Amino acid sequence: MITKCQTVMKSIALSHHHWQDECGVSTRLVPLRGGGCSPQGERVIGTEPRGRWDTISLLATRTVEGMRTSVVVSGAVDWLTSYQFIEMMLPPTPVTG
Repeated sequence: MITKCQTVMKSIALSHHHWQDECGVSTRLVPLRGGGCSPQGERVIGTEPRGRWDTISLLATRTVEGMRTSVVVSGAVDWLTSYQFIEMMLPPTPVTG
């Protein structure tokens, strides 16, 4: 039985939608090169770099056709950063018809 919601979902053209995703990484990582060696299957013990470390975030959008706009920002993403990304990087796309 097809519900009203399923009927509406089938009528939506997914090609007009953009999905936004965000991920982040800390620069406080142990270097792989010269960091140490160990036998296969055992953990490598290393030291993290001293000094200043930061967080880097990636904001990206995608459609059913693939990746579209992306930007890297320094620090964590809050609502204002996300809002500005949408306003500045995703201009309205004219649709014929």
